[in-house]
Amino acid sequence: MKQIMGVPQNRPLADFLPTISIKAKDFAAEMTCVNVQTKDLHGEESITQEHVDNNAAVRKMLTERGYTTLLFSGNWCVSFPFIINTSLSLNFTKS
Repeated sequence: MKQIMGVPQNRPLADFLPTISIKAKDFAAEMTCVNVQTKDLHGEESITQEHVDNNAAVRKMLTERGYTTLLFSGNWCVSFPFIINTSLSLNFTKS
């Protein structure tokens, strides 16, 4: 994802993502943590599926609320009127 977005290898990807992307991914991860305990999930397969489902739910909600979700090689970020990286000349807008 760093390469696609033009982020230097020695810099954190989070420095180049909009806050809403960071919060959305954090929210999905926290949902997974809570649900692993609540649902008493064990094993990589069930926990991975829970995480995938939570990411999909967060993406769906954001899309329904008018935010564009961008998928880069299995990773995603959310954007609104903003340019991800000027070297990529991408401009994504709220739909």
